[in-house]
Amino acid sequence: MCNGMPYIKVLVLSKNLLEGHIPPNIWKCRHLEVLSLSFNNFSGNIPPQIGRLRELRELYLEYNNGFQGGVPTEIGNLSKLEILDIDSASLTGDIPSSIFNISSLMILSLSHNSLSGSIPTFHNLPKLEGLYLGHNKLTGYIPLNIWKCKHLEILSLDNNNLSGTISRAIGNTSMLRELYLSDNHFKGKLPQEIGTLPILEIFTVFGNSLYGPISSSIFNISTLKMLELSFNEFSGTLPLDMGNSLPNLEKLLLAQNRFSGPIPSSITNASKLIILDMPANSFSGSIPNFGILKLLQELYLWENNLSGAEFPSQELTFLSSLTNCRHLKRLEVSSNPLNGILPASLGNFSSSLEKIVASNNNIMGVIPPEIGNLSSLLYLILSENQLSGLIPPLIGKMKQLQRIDLSDNQLVGSVPNDHCRLYHLGVLSVARNMLVGPIPECLGDVKSLREIYLDSNQLNSTIPPSLWILTDLVILSLSSNHLSGQLSSQVGNLKMINSLDLSSNQFADVIPSSIDGCQMLASLDLSNNMFSGSIPQSLGDVKGLNTLDLSYNNLSGSIPQSLEHLRFLQNFNVSNNKLEGKIPDGGRFPNFSALSFPTT
Repeated sequence: MCNGMPYIKVLVLSKNLLEGHIPPNIWKCRHLEVLSLSFNNFSGNIPPQIGRLRELRELYLEYNNGFQGGVPTEIGNLSKLEILDIDSASLTGDIPSSIFNISSLMILSLSHNSLSGSIPTFHNLPKLEGLYLGHNKLTGYIPLNIWKCKHLEILSLDNNNLSGTISRAIGNTSMLRELYLSDNHFKGKLPQEIGTLPILEIFTVFGNSLYGPISSSIFNISTLKMLELSFNEFSGTLPLDMGNSLPNLEKLLLAQNRFSGPIPSSITNASKLIILDMPANSFSGSIPNFGILKLLQELYLWENNLSGAEFPSQELTFLSSLTNCRHLKRLEVSSNPLNGILPASLGNFSSSLEKIVASNNNIMGVIPPEIGNLSSLLYLILSENQLSGLIPPLIGKMKQLQRIDLSDNQLVGSVPNDHCRLYHLGVLSVARNMLVGPIPECLGDVKSLREIYLDSNQLNSTIPPSLWILTDLVILSLSSNHLSGQLSSQVGNLKMINSLDLSSNQFADVIPSSIDGCQMLASLDLSNNMFSGSIPQSLGDVKGLNTLDLSYNNLSGSIPQSLEHLRFLQNFNVSNNKLEGKIPDGGRFPNFSALSFPTT
């Protein structure tokens, strides 16, 4: 290599399809200053002879996933090296301490590898601007000397196994713009000195064991764009004026902590906010009117103690204010005592809104028909409320809808045929309401359906034949209705069905032997019906069955010995039938209680 080009200074071969090993004789390119072999398919070890390229200033080997072994110690001999990038290269082993003695080093990127051991201590990296060691398997503490790097702008140590506390010396790194410490094992309190970093833009520490209140100084960093403190044990209240000094904040993520008190209305002064993520805390009081946040795209407030209306008959005004957020895509407020009614203005939400999740909110009144205007909505989750009235037929206008969950309410009327026009619908759940009438025949036209929950209503039809052509159906739950008729032999067409629950209805006649076509079936519940005839031998061929409940029917004959082949069967009940003969004693049967079988 380099024969005929002994004085070459720059060699860039990145983003090709080069394979094989890096030639060890690359050291003969003695005058190389820049070597880029990134984004290729090189394999084997990185040759230690690279350490003989004494003029090298920049070395790029990132995105070669076939490398084996670790970072050669000899790279530490490159005394003029300024940039070393071996990101995403399948490296293993420890990081050589020799690399941390290259005083000229400005950028060191070894992220997204499998490097282990501790971060080497060092004393002489005066020019270091960027240190990227995230997404490895590093352990131990952050070396204190890192905080002496006066020019450090970006420090990425996330997704490792680092521990200890975050040193108060962090305040010395006054040039720091981005700090990534997430997904480690850090503990203790956040040092208030973080609030003295004058140009910090990104600070993420989610997924650690940090605790205590947050110093108000952190909310005074006017350059801050992203603050992510989620999945820790932070507590206390947020400063009431926290939004007054955050003009550049775009993402505020505080999920899964122990914060309490009100959500400061001053947050609405952070006018560039795009994501506000505060779920699973103990925030209380009323939800501020966030309509001032014109750029807001995602709002997550679930699992707090927030209220939405002073009196139950009032509209949820915070929802009305959100109609001013024309870029809003996701709204999730479940498990808060909102105690109000949905405003008709819901239909004026952003045309880009994709997700509404408002379950277990004590929402009353009717579902406003204007909701059908949300043409981009993918998820509509309003379960576990006190909604009454009819399911609006105009939901059929929401052509992009993938999931609708209105279960556990007090809805009346029938299941609208308009649902059959939702050709992207994957999950339909209207269980545990007071719906009457038939199961819509046209549901079979919605080929995208994977899960259907119509249980615990007052539906009174047969199962439409069209349902048996939904060959990708995974869950069909029709229990606790007034359904009747036969279980069609076409049930065997449901090749992907995992759970079939027809219990507590008025189905009669035999259980079809074609049930063995449901090879993915794990749970079959036909209890509390009027099935007659024998238990099909073919059930023994449904190898993945975990639950089989045929109790409270009129089944006769004996329990098939073929059921001994069901190795995964955990729950079995055929009691209260007219069965006779010997109970099988092989397979899982010795584990079942006598209550699972007919009494003699």
